[in-house]
Amino acid sequence: MKSKSNIWHLWLFVAALICGANTGAHALSLQPLSDGCSPFTAHSDTLAVTSQMTPKEAEKAAKKQAKEEAKKARNHEKHLEKQAKKQAQREKDQARAVAKAQKEAAKMAKKLAEMKPQTVYIYGAGINFLDSVVYVTDFQHIDSVYIEPDGELRDYYAYSGDLKFYLESHYNLENETCAVFYMTDEKKASKRFAKMDAKLRKQGYLINRVSKDDFTFVRQEDKHEE
Repeated sequence: MKSKSNIWHLWLFVAALICGANTGAHALSLQPLSDGCSPFTAHSDTLAVTSQMTPKEAEKAAKKQAKEEAKKARNHEKHLEKQAKKQAQREKDQARAVAKAQKEAAKMAKKLAEMKPQTVYIYGAGINFLDSVVYVTDFQHIDSVYIEPDGELRDYYAYSGDLKFYLESHYNLENETCAVFYMTDEKKASKRFAKMDAKLRKQGYLINRVSKDDFTFVRQEDKHEE
């Protein structure tokens, strides 16, 4: 009986020692334990054994890590190459666009330098689409004017503006839409003029002829000189 009692006290002593170390206690006690410790169970943190890799496992992990880093490096390199190609293509496209613009500018400059003053045969018409009367000028010509490289009469809108101003001021009209028609070939221009007259009459419009004694197209350069 005495030996069993001693063994029991020994177990209590060991349990108290373990639980005391785990709870930060500085004194040992043989009193029954109230925190769940028993002489037959130890705290998991105290009994946990730190796992260590074997050399073979460490080598395998190192190879895996090196493989992943190499893959990242390759992907990064591919990304940089892709960006470099895109940038090179953008620069190439920009250079091509600049070269094209310079070529067009040189072509236009050459045409402008080769431009010579010409005689154009011109007439104009003004109409209010809510009215049945069309005001048509006489067939006229203007000397020493320029036709732009795109085929448009220089200061075209100024000529139609002159006609609009005349009609609205002399005939007390409003909202007239005016246009001028011109060609460098007198014969073709005359035929076109007659054809327009016939078409307007056929459509039921009344033509009010604006005599060149009342309104004459004037070269815009001459107006500026005045």
